[in-house]
Amino acid sequence: MKALRLYSFLNRSRRMQWNDVRIFLTVAETGSLSAAARRLKLSQPTVGRRIQSIEHALGLHLFDRRPDGFALTAAGSELLPVAGDMARAADTIERQRPAMEGSLAGVVRIAAGGWMSRFLSQHALELTAGLPGLELEIFNAYQFANLARREADLALRNQRPQDGKLAVRRLQHPLYAIYGSRRYVQDNPKARTEARFRACRWVGFDETSAHLPTARWLAGRLSGEPTLRCTQSINILDGIKGGFGLGVIPCFVGEQEADLIRVSAPLPDDRSELWMVIHEDLRRAPRVRAVVDSIAALFERHRRVLAPAGRRV
Repeated sequence: MKALRLYSFLNRSRRMQWNDVRIFLTVAETGSLSAAARRLKLSQPTVGRRIQSIEHALGLHLFDRRPDGFALTAAGSELLPVAGDMARAADTIERQRPAMEGSLAGVVRIAAGGWMSRFLSQHALELTAGLPGLELEIFNAYQFANLARREADLALRNQRPQDGKLAVRRLQHPLYAIYGSRRYVQDNPKARTEARFRACRWVGFDETSAHLPTARWLAGRLSGEPTLRCTQSINILDGIKGGFGLGVIPCFVGEQEADLIRVSAPLPDDRSELWMVIHEDLRRAPRVRAVVDSIAALFERHRRVLAPAGRRV
C-alpha cells in the first residue's frame, strides 16, 4: 500500500519528481540533512523542506528526528527498496538517452579531489576543444561519489574500485613534495632538513580527509597534527603561501607559485595511483566517452608537469 502511495505521489506531481526520490534515499543513507545536502549539492533547508513535502504528500512519517541524526521509521524502511528501484530505473533511462541521441551537447559531471579538480579546471579549454555543445561540471569530492546513483558521470579516484560494474582507466598520478613560502624557508633553516618534522609548523588536511595518501604520509612523520588544518586543498595552498608553515602539495601546483620553494624531493610514489572511473552503463554514451578520451589525452600531454623529474631543492 505504501509503495502505491509513492507511485501515486510521483504521478500526481506536475513533473516527475525523481529528485525527491534521490533526496529520500540520500537522507536515508547518510542519516543527516547536512551530509545529504553536501552530497546532493543542495542547501540543508532545501533538503529538509523536500523531506517534509514528501511526507505530507504521502501522509506518512518517514524519518524519526533524533539528536544524532535522521533514522528511518517502519514506513520509511518499507519504502526504501521501492524508492531504490525507481531511482535505478530513472538512472538507466537517463544514461541510455545520450547514446540514443548520439549528441555531444549536454553536461558531463566530473567528481575529483581538490587538487585534481583544480587541474581539470585549469585545463577546461583543452578538455572541451573540438567538442561543441559540451558542458562540464567539476566538483570536489574527497569521499567517493556514488556513480550508480548518478552523483557524477565519471570520477577521478586514488584507489581502484572493486565494483565490477565500473569501468576504469589508469592515469598519470601527480607527484607530491614539501613546499614552503620563500620567507618561511629563509627564516627556518631546518625546513630543508629532516628536522623539519619537529621544528616547523605544518599546514594539512583536517580529520575528515585523514584517509588521503598524503595526509597519512605526513601523519606518520609528525608527533601531532598539523598546526593549521584545512578541509579544502586550496586553503592548504593559501596557508603555505601566506607563510604559516610547510605543507605537502602536488608539484604541478607548487612549481606554478613563484613565492614557493620546494624543500624535498618528490615523495615516494610506489603506492600512488590515479584512476578514471565510469559506470558501465555510461561508458558508450558519446559525450561521456568523448570526455573520457579527452581527459586521458590531457594527462598524457601533461605527464612531465604532473610527474616532474627530480630537481635540486
